[in-house]
Amino acid sequence: MIAVLLAPVLVFSSACATGNGPNESEQQADGNFPEVKSLGLNVDGTDRTICRYWYGIGDSPTDEEINAEHGVVVLNAWENERLRQLKANDPDVVVLVYKDLSSTRSYSGAHDEGTDAQKLATGIGFANAEENPEWFARDTSGQRIEWDPFPGHWQLTVWDETYQRAWTDAVVEEVTADGWDGVLADNALTTLSYYTDAVFEGTSSQAESDQRLRTGISEMIDMAGEALNDNGKLLVPNISDSRKFDGLWQSHSFFGGGMDEYFARPSDDGSLITFDGHQWEEMVSAAMAGDSWLLLITNEAGDREQQSGFAAAALLAGPKTCWMATGDPSYRSLPSSPWFDVDLGQAAETPGRSVDGVWSRMFTGGWVALNPTGRTAPVEVPEGLRDRVDDTFLDPGESLVVIR
Repeated sequence: MIAVLLAPVLVFSSACATGNGPNESEQQADGNFPEVKSLGLNVDGTDRTICRYWYGIGDSPTDEEINAEHGVVVLNAWENERLRQLKANDPDVVVLVYKDLSSTRSYSGAHDEGTDAQKLATGIGFANAEENPEWFARDTSGQRIEWDPFPGHWQLTVWDETYQRAWTDAVVEEVTADGWDGVLADNALTTLSYYTDAVFEGTSSQAESDQRLRTGISEMIDMAGEALNDNGKLLVPNISDSRKFDGLWQSHSFFGGGMDEYFARPSDDGSLITFDGHQWEEMVSAAMAGDSWLLLITNEAGDREQQSGFAAAALLAGPKTCWMATGDPSYRSLPSSPWFDVDLGQAAETPGRSVDGVWSRMFTGGWVALNPTGRTAPVEVPEGLRDRVDDTFLDPGESLVVIR
């Protein structure tokens, strides 16, 4: 990342200036994204462009971490005292409890001597599942399916209505009793292949197994989302794979929002995976409507990658857009990034896309541009900034952030 002070403008660039871009790259909405021009801004007037997100599930929070500034926080179910401290510090902070949709867990701490812990990372404890053996998913040989990367994590039959109802009832009761604002529902899986190569009993292929999984997860989200909303609570699933399925972000974020745990991650050719398929279009629509949370995590340690994650989050900035960047995917500590302190002011326009695929957006305090494509593309800096910043070519995945 190159930072150049050109008073009164601060330029953060992850690419080198190589000359003027052609006129035809002047910002306009591309025909593939017709809704961009028609979206209305819905900005809440807060000082910070993007609220701070903290996915704090890796370790017990410290006092320093609890007292830091937060917009949305996710904690484990046993952190009730930390929940109360967060709310005492800032009654407006949104605090969600982590709950796994897809597994039950038998490792020590979650299940000991035949008994489940009082507070769990799942909706259903292992002992409870043992009493309902039909809830354990089985492979074609009739064996229970344990997730290979995570010993003691057992896949459950998310397509079984009795499991769906048991998970929903248990989670709604806990969330309302303990005072959480809602649930961060992890492992809203679209494929089992991340965790195992097993094929479900009664199916003949991994594709058929994955379809059963997706159908069950969608049914669970609808059931639990309605029940939580009826009790004034949010359901926010982790739906990082929504780029692969048109309409998935929109449908799964309906009950409170969605989380992308790999936001703006570069692929092999340098393009950013979040922009694949229709996910980006759906996220833009959600951000501009401002009625559901977008919880965005850039899981990259590099300066360039974190800057591009910030730029992508700024393109989605709205009243419920929150972002964090971390180089530690274990989430054991509060993330620290210089981009948390960069304030662009309020959005002055909707995000737009040039004919070359570069997205950009103007703010009251600056301007951002991002090239999510897999090819080098020109970007034209707005007229009011051209006397201080040369027009630039951005390589795949690179960004330009200008602060007035």
